[in-house]
Amino acid sequence: MKAIYETINHKNSAGIQYGFHTVSEKYEPLHWHDELEILYYLNGENSILIDGANYRLPKKQAVVINSGQVHNTFYSKGTAMYLCIHIDLKVMEEYIPDIYMYR
Repeated sequence: MKAIYETINHKNSAGIQYGFHTVSEKYEPLHWHDELEILYYLNGENSILIDGANYRLPKKQAVVINSGQVHNTFYSKGTAMYLCIHIDLKVMEEYIPDIYMYR
């Protein structure tokens, strides 16, 4: 399956977009974006595929997905609730000039 580019809109002046989501038995397609992404799962059985490696995401654990990393998520067995934060690295570069050196 080919990855699609996802455009992240509606970021605030600090270059951050955040949202709280509730999903049931859902699969997110393989995608990538320029923003750093932080996912924090409150419940559910979840997994994520990042650059071809599959990881289990237990509840009350966070995962950070770097800019440009191809990923997708799977939610199974009930409803998953999670916080999703996207951070625009171009805006953050103003505060952390060498941010692109960190992985």
